[in-house]
Amino acid sequence: MPASFGNVYFWLMKPLEVLKSLENKGQKQVDQLRRKIVLTGSLRLGVFLAGALSIYFIWGMTWLVALAFLIILALFLWLVKHHQALRNKADHEKAFTKLLSEEQGLLNGSWVQVDDSSEFKNANHPFANDLNLYGTKSLYSFLNRTKSAYSRCEFAKDLGTLSTDSRDLVLKQKAFYELSKDPEFLFRILADATQLKANLNLFERLDNWLKTDERSELQKFQFLLRYGVPALMIGVALLSLLDLIPVSLFVLVAGIPAFLVGRRLKIHQRKFDEFSDLFGTVGGFMSILDKIQSKSFQETYLKEKLAESKLDQSRTGLAALAKITSAIDSRNNMIVAIVLNIFLMYDYQCFFRIEAWKKAYGQDLKKWLKLCLEFESLASYGIYVFDHPEFVFPTFTDKDEIEISKGNHVLMDHEAVANGLALDKNELHIITGANMAGKSTYLRMVGTSLVLAMKGLPVSADKMVLKPREVFTSMLASDSLGDNESYFFNELKRLRYLMDKLEAGEPQFVILDEILKGTNSKDKAEGSWKFIEHLRRFNSTGLIATHDLSLCEMADRFENIQNRKFEVYIVNDELDFPYTIEQGVCEHMNASFLLEKMGLVESES
Repeated sequence: MPASFGNVYFWLMKPLEVLKSLENKGQKQVDQLRRKIVLTGSLRLGVFLAGALSIYFIWGMTWLVALAFLIILALFLWLVKHHQALRNKADHEKAFTKLLSEEQGLLNGSWVQVDDSSEFKNANHPFANDLNLYGTKSLYSFLNRTKSAYSRCEFAKDLGTLSTDSRDLVLKQKAFYELSKDPEFLFRILADATQLKANLNLFERLDNWLKTDERSELQKFQFLLRYGVPALMIGVALLSLLDLIPVSLFVLVAGIPAFLVGRRLKIHQRKFDEFSDLFGTVGGFMSILDKIQSKSFQETYLKEKLAESKLDQSRTGLAALAKITSAIDSRNNMIVAIVLNIFLMYDYQCFFRIEAWKKAYGQDLKKWLKLCLEFESLASYGIYVFDHPEFVFPTFTDKDEIEISKGNHVLMDHEAVANGLALDKNELHIITGANMAGKSTYLRMVGTSLVLAMKGLPVSADKMVLKPREVFTSMLASDSLGDNESYFFNELKRLRYLMDKLEAGEPQFVILDEILKGTNSKDKAEGSWKFIEHLRRFNSTGLIATHDLSLCEMADRFENIQNRKFEVYIVNDELDFPYTIEQGVCEHMNASFLLEKMGLVESES
């Protein structure tokens, strides 16, 4: 990958300017569509009134009245369909402009519209809680733009799962960068996604629906039910209109479809309700697939996604599915349903069409829907890259090392002090520093940068080079009253989890903050020393923050342990925090000074 990859942005405009321009474009479309909607609504009314007036004047001329009625009905129905299409387009443009407006707010630091993902927190996750992956103002909230319930959950799972395959990560980097070049495409995908009806159990319900086949008991009567009875009813109706048979005979014959439809009415209704619930927003899926197929993706990762989804018949299949959905919706009007069932055996027509569609396209349907939903996550990652052209994509190496130059936490202000990191194979840094000097922020910056790197995403740094490996943290262990477990025992469980990984030969990047806090100072110091000494023997690299300066003596005994510090100074009777990591051991602490400043203890002066 070229060194400049991710540093050169293809637009001269800044992200905020691009978003505002797209929002203005969308708003213009909304205004134009509103005018067209008003016009088509007026035309519908005009056609209805003109038709009624025309029929009034030619009443008595049977064939002419029938012809006029058919022409007026056809024109009216076309206007209804066109009017609805315009409304759908307007809804899409409104969603599009709203998303763009919200994105500008996020870039300006507003968290009003972000998703609180607290339900995804998992105390047993190797790093999620300590690195604030989920919750209010979390990394998830910062990255996630998915709209459907299913995609939202899948995005959360994906964020907590890291890839350690360098080739896979490079492919993802290139794919996300390609997606970032077309923000309009990404926001239009998400605008369509706002209409998707994709609940968490969508694919479980879809599997159950695909397994059910009820054609067998009616298959031998299909021709009679679909064509024989409707042909009979239409023939009898024409004969009755021509006065060749009495109306009473037509009524008598109409009892046949009435009986057949009524016999399975509850079964059909249940099937249609289930179908509508599953595919009520198939138009949204169609629109997303149309947009995906209209793009000529260049990157392998995206091409493979499309190839796996077998999209050759998706447009035809989903268009047919949409027609069936529309047909079922048409019978929701009781009068229309009665007329259609009497003359066309409409419920049976819909039933057989559903089963035929299931047989023709059912096996590929899940792939199509999953691709649409996955593109919500891909759009989220692409928008993150678009929003932050100043961020860089990490470079992956076979050397067992990690380097960060001028790194910042992505959730912090751009004016925050940047810091670096350079770790060789199996090297551990013991970090000391006063309270509030920046140790924990530094640990989270490194950890979050690792997470982003192993998602194929850029980081807030001038440079990042690493060999991918799993991440483990122990920073925020807490009591578990429900499980009757102490803070200390919870921390020991996490450290045992880490050692299990290392003993199994799985390399880890370890981030520990003040380990063994739940015991007395002497016991803590001895235990920490022994644990770190044991840790250094395994294939682990990482950072260990502590207030215990005795642990810094380990650097004198072991080559793969180094001391780093965040110093604090008192200048003009005020604390001065450089927030810069340096070599060595912290020489100044601030607890006594702060206690005196806040009047919590008496001054010694």
